[in-house]
Amino acid sequence: MELPRLAAKQKRYKDILEFTNNEVLDLALKPSLLERLSQYRLALADCWKRGEVTGEDSMRLDSIERELEKLHNDARLRTAQK
Repeated sequence: MELPRLAAKQKRYKDILEFTNNEVLDLALKPSLLERLSQYRLALADCWKRGEVTGEDSMRLDSIERELEKLHNDARLRTAQK
C-alpha cells in the first residue's frame, strides 16, 4: 500500500468518527466503535510517522477496517430503525 492511500483511510476514519459521535445512540455499539477507531487512528499514525506502509501494517489496517465496517453497518442499521 502506498502512502497516498493512507489519506483516503484517514478520511474514512474521520467520517466514521463523526457518524459515531453525532448519530450513534446505541450505548452497546458506541464504545466498541470508538475503541476500534482509536486503534485505527494509531495504526494510521504509525504509518505516517515511519513514512511507509509495511505488509504487516497493511494486514493490521485491513483487520481493523473489517471490524469497523461491521460495527459501522450495525450502527447505521440501528440508527435507521429508530
